[in-house]
Amino acid sequence: MKNPVSIFFKKIDWLLAAILLLAFVLRFWRFHTIPFMHDEFSALFRLDYGSFSELIIKGVIPDAHPAGAHLLIAAINHFVGWHPVWIKLPFALMGVATVWLVFLNMRFYFSQSSAYLAATIVAVMQFFIFYSQIARPYSSGLFFVMAALWFGSRLTKDAVKDQKYIFAGYVLCLVLASMMHYFSMMMAGFVFLGLLFLAKPGQIIVMVKAGILAAVLYLPNLPIAIRQLTAGGIGDWLGQPSADFVVGFFGYTFHFSWLFGSVVMLIFLAAMLLQRVDTIQLRASLLFVFWFLLALAIGWVYSRFRTPVLQYSTLFFSFPFFIMGLAGFVKQLKPINTTALVVLVAIPGTMTLVFSRQHYKMMYEQGYDQLAVHYSLNKERLGADVMQAAVSGSTRMTGFYQEKRHLTETRLYTKYASASELAVLVDTCTRPYFSMGWTDYAPYHWIELVRSRYPKVIASKNWFNSGYYLLQKDSLDSRQPMADERFIYQESAANGLKTFTPADTYGLLWEGRCDSLLEKGDGILVAGSEVVAHEAMSQVSLVMEIRIPEVKEPIIWRSGTLEGNTIEGYKKSVLVVVHHLDAGPSIPPGSTLRVYYWNKGKESFQVRSRWLYIKKQDPVLFGLYAPL
Repeated sequence: MKNPVSIFFKKIDWLLAAILLLAFVLRFWRFHTIPFMHDEFSALFRLDYGSFSELIIKGVIPDAHPAGAHLLIAAINHFVGWHPVWIKLPFALMGVATVWLVFLNMRFYFSQSSAYLAATIVAVMQFFIFYSQIARPYSSGLFFVMAALWFGSRLTKDAVKDQKYIFAGYVLCLVLASMMHYFSMMMAGFVFLGLLFLAKPGQIIVMVKAGILAAVLYLPNLPIAIRQLTAGGIGDWLGQPSADFVVGFFGYTFHFSWLFGSVVMLIFLAAMLLQRVDTIQLRASLLFVFWFLLALAIGWVYSRFRTPVLQYSTLFFSFPFFIMGLAGFVKQLKPINTTALVVLVAIPGTMTLVFSRQHYKMMYEQGYDQLAVHYSLNKERLGADVMQAAVSGSTRMTGFYQEKRHLTETRLYTKYASASELAVLVDTCTRPYFSMGWTDYAPYHWIELVRSRYPKVIASKNWFNSGYYLLQKDSLDSRQPMADERFIYQESAANGLKTFTPADTYGLLWEGRCDSLLEKGDGILVAGSEVVAHEAMSQVSLVMEIRIPEVKEPIIWRSGTLEGNTIEGYKKSVLVVVHHLDAGPSIPPGSTLRVYYWNKGKESFQVRSRWLYIKKQDPVLFGLYAPL
C-alpha cells in the first residue's frame, strides 16, 4: 500500500509553493511593525459615523474611490479595532493570493513555464508589494480582477464542471472589482469584453448573462459613482502626466535597476523571437498587452482633457496584464530550465527590492510614527528644555502616534493654516532646544521659521515625505550650513544692513543668474532675514522671484511675510521665503533669481541680517516612488 503522505508530497507543486512562500515573506516581513500611512489614516478617520447611510454619505462619497475597500475597513474596525496588523492583513493576504491567481490564469492560456515566470515577477516587484501592505483598494481590486479572469476564463469552455458556481464566482468578482477602484472597474469591463472575444460561440450567451447580472448587482453603487465621477478628480495636488511619465513608470516598476529590468526584458524578447505561439495564445497575449496600453491611454487622455488622474497607482490593475501578455510567449521548458528561469528573475528582483530600493527601511519608517519615536527620545534626554512641534496635512494624523507615546505637549499645526501661531511660539519660546517635524509635503518655510531662531542643528532625519530637526538656540552669525545646503550669501551688521523708511517701497535687491547658481539635485531655495521694527509693523515682505529676459511678469513669485502678526516698535522678527523647485514651472536657461524687500505698508524698520541658501533634494523624501 502506498504511503498517503508520500502521495501528498508528490502532488505538491514545489516550485509554485516556493514562489508563493517568497511572495508571502516579502509582504509579511516584520508585518506587525508597518505603520499607517496618510491615505490609510484618511480612510480610518472616515469611519466614525452612527449609521450605514451616514458612513456612505460622509465616509465614502467625499473620497475618490468606490465603497468596497472602505466597507471592508469599516468591518475590520468594528470587530477588532484600529490595530495596523488587522486593518492591513486582508489586503496583504489578497496580495499573496493575486500571485497565485496570476499563475492560474497564465497556465490556463499559456505554458506552465510562463505561468511560473509571471507569478515570480509579480511576487518580487516593489510595485505589487507596496500596494499589498497598505489598506487601500489596490490589492483588493487587483485580486478581484484576477479572480474574475479566472472564473470567466473557465466559463469560456464548452463544458465546465460546477458551472453554476463558476458563473456565480465570475459575477461576484466582476461586481467586487468594480466596487474597489474605478480603474479596477475599468479592468473588470475589459475582462468581460475580452472574454466575449475569446469565448466559443456556445458560451457567449452565458457570458452575456453574467455581465447583465453583474451590472444589475452593481446598481446600488451607481449613485455613489455618479456623485464621485462628476465631482472632478484630484487635480488640486496631482498634475498632468509629464512627457516622461511612461519611462518613469517602467523605471519604478523594475526597481530603477538595469539588472532587474534587463533580465526580465531579455527573457521576454528572447521568447518573442524564438517561440512560435499558436493562434489562441497569440490572441490572448496581444489582448492582455492591449488592455494595459488602453488603460494607460484612457488615463492619459482623461488627465489631459478632463482632470489629472493618471499616476503609477492607477496602472496597478492593468500592469500585471502587460507582464502576463509578454510572459505568454515563453514556451514550455524542462523543469530544470523553468526553475533556473524563476531563480534568474527572483534573485535580482529580491536583491534590488531589499538593497537598491531599501523597501523595508522606507516602508517601515514613516514620518507619523518616527516623529513620535524621536520626540519621545528627546523628552527622555532633554525633558523640559525642549519644545516640540510638527506640521502636516492633518493634526489628527500627526497626533495619532504622539498620543500613543503620551506626547501630549507636542504643538501640532496644519500646513493649510497660517504659520503665525508657530512664529509667535518660536519668538516667545525660552527653551534652549526646539524639535520641529513635518509630513505631507508641508512647505519648508515652517522649518525655516524655527531654524531662523534656532540655527544650530543638533540632529536631522528624513523619511518618505517627512522630516525632523532638533535645533538649538545660537547666534545667527554662527549658523553653519548642513551637508546638503549651499549658502549663496549670509550677511549681518550690528548697525543694520539697511534702514527702510515710509519713502522706501522696495530695496536691498540681490540678483544672480540661475544658470550659475543651480546645480543638479537642488531642491529648495531658502531666503531669510532678521528685521527690527522702528514702529508697529505688519506688512513688510521678503520677495523671491525668478524672471526670464524680455518677459514683463516673473515666472515664479514668492513672498515671505510676518504671517499676519504685528511686530511692536523695536521688537525683532524674521522673514522667510521658500521655493520648492519641484513645485513650480521649470526654470529656463538665462533666468535670473531676485531677492528683495517690499515695504507694502510704508513702514519703518531695519534689516539686521539676511541669508540665501539652496538645499539639495534628499532622494529619501520621494524614495518609495523615485530613485534613491
